[in-house]
Amino acid sequence: MNRVDGYPIVNIDRNPINPINQQIEQQFDNNRSFNAVPSYLSISSPLYQVALGYFLSPVVSHLKSQVTGSILGQSFLVIKSSSIEELYSSIVNMSQMSITGPVFEEILFRGIIYDLLKKGFQSFYTFCSVPPNLADTLSKVSAIFFSAVIFGMAHFMNAYALNNPLMTVYPQVVYATVGGLIYGSLREYTQDIYLPIGLHIGNNVIAWKYGIISSLAKLVKSL
Repeated sequence: MNRVDGYPIVNIDRNPINPINQQIEQQFDNNRSFNAVPSYLSISSPLYQVALGYFLSPVVSHLKSQVTGSILGQSFLVIKSSSIEELYSSIVNMSQMSITGPVFEEILFRGIIYDLLKKGFQSFYTFCSVPPNLADTLSKVSAIFFSAVIFGMAHFMNAYALNNPLMTVYPQVVYATVGGLIYGSLREYTQDIYLPIGLHIGNNVIAWKYGIISSLAKLVKSL
């Protein structure tokens, strides 16, 4: 035994190995591993966010319709052609309208265009000597707003696609702009585009189903 100034030095193990504690910790680790949620089902996973957006889309679509109706001063309805040819075309193009279209548009508008606008406005506000925190906030708000406006204006192309007068798609432009504001806000909040993709897919599925039902009803009445 070692001594210092005549007193014995006792070596004390401050972390003794306790078999019972080891067994409890091992059991806890096993249970935690067994109950672990797969990464693709976690809240932050793309699959979860797309699914969440899809199931929330009826609420968001209703909100967009109400806001659009308030702006236009009238109820907003999606008007579809009742001809057999366009009804068949709508059915055939379901996957393009409801899946590939929304995915492409979100990558373009809430991905590429949004990022470019955000960086551009950040540089602009910094150049104007705006305080950093305020410049960051303003760049986000500006990017959300202008990407939504660009997204809405792009829907004027539907007049050409549907061979309709330009102003007949004006309600769609307003509706899409309102949607762009919501999608852009969620894109900034989640720092990704998966939730907006889910909302956009759900919105287009709702519009597609309504269009089919509306067109069928008109065709039946015309017979």
